[in-house]
Amino acid sequence: MQNFTFTIDDLGFHGRDLSRPECVCCLESGVVVVSNGDGGVSRIDQDGTTRHITAPEGTHKPMTNGFAITQQGDFLLADLSSEGGVWKLRANGTCEPFITEVDGETLPSTNFVGVDAMNRVWATVSTRHSPRTLAYRKHIADGYIVLSDERGTRIVARKPSGSNRLSTVPPMPPITPCINRVPVPLLIASRPPSDRPMASPSRSIQ
Repeated sequence: MQNFTFTIDDLGFHGRDLSRPECVCCLESGVVVVSNGDGGVSRIDQDGTTRHITAPEGTHKPMTNGFAITQQGDFLLADLSSEGGVWKLRANGTCEPFITEVDGETLPSTNFVGVDAMNRVWATVSTRHSPRTLAYRKHIADGYIVLSDERGTRIVARKPSGSNRLSTVPPMPPITPCINRVPVPLLIASRPPSDRPMASPSRSIQ
């Protein structure tokens, strides 16, 4: 997008009665989907009509932070609550655990989940501390990154500082970390403990 500009008068409101719209996904159809902290996502049509898709009453309602849309049209939710983990939400509101354990330990409060072009699922955990506020110190770096694919679910990077959003991008020199022996640069948005940049490529991942 080149030569794109806007003024404050061009800004407006879109959607209504939203609950913690942390993550925003804009679809080609003009529909916008945002996180819903009350247990799912909210769909906003072009005319601003808002529909909330959340887990049924009486079941666990994930505090959605990041989310992803699968090829099947389901939603994967990163649960920031103490329950943690990644949950699958279907369009009819059915919600079920998707990733709750990795490498023999329970997945804690989870920041972000994404699906890449190879249909692999990634998730980030910013800290193992509970409550999370205990990790709000620049010397603490105890987060990790989870990868789930045909080989199973596992931790592929440890101790990023406050790992939040993650994105894979097409291979580009000179940085080409190896993920499953496929060169894929990996960008991790994390909290800089001191002089570390806010977003930096990861180490090589196998």
